Amino acid sequence: CFPGQGSQYPGMLKLLVEQSPAARQALDEVEAILDRYGYQSFSDLAWGDSAAMGKQVWPTQLAMLIANWVMFRTVQSVGIVPDAVLGHSFGEYSALAASGAIDIETAIALTRARCDGIAAARVQGGLLAAGGSAQRVAELAQQAGLAIHVANFNTPDQTVVGGAPEDLARFESLLKGAGIGAKLLAVPAPFHTPLMAPAGKPLERALAEAQ
Repeated sequence: CFPGQGSQYPGMLKLLVEQSPAARQALDEVEAILDRYGYQSFSDLAWGDSAAMGKQVWPTQLAMLIANWVMFRTVQSVGIVPDAVLGHSFGEYSALAASGAIDIETAIALTRARCDGIAAARVQGGLLAAGGSAQRVAELAQQAGLAIHVANFNTPDQTVVGGAPEDLARFESLLKGAGIGAKLLAVPAPFHTPLMAPAGKPLERALAEAQ
């Protein structure tokens, strides 16, 4: 299962690329594509000044796509072939590339279209992980009169919600006051919520052209 945005961290895969020829080769192949389009290199995104990761959509999602691809190709190099692949959130794009449904260059192009749509929509907000059931979390948000939307049903006792920054900040305090664990996630938009609807059109066009 390929992780999505929010799983990034500074320096990710640096040691692997230094020690694994397969990882180095996979990264070099992707870097050639990035260079052709004039995009930042993975080393700049993830190993240099990585302040943009988690705050800006494009550098974060591009870095995660490349990291997932490099990991996949490295695993392949030792003879591990999955029977099925899947992705969590943005990780679905990595899964599509790993399955062969699209190539990595197309995955990069679709990621660019996705991020452009998000930027054009100018949606403000983020995501928060709450240590409670979706029903309990939604009830608390409704009682408080906050525009909070359930985004992910991670486990029976962990729910991710999205909303505007001020609503999330108030909801985080409310949850902690009720003895429920809460943590803001390192993502720059309220993904998987109705708030993201305006971002869909550019991605729809790009997906249609990629078929």
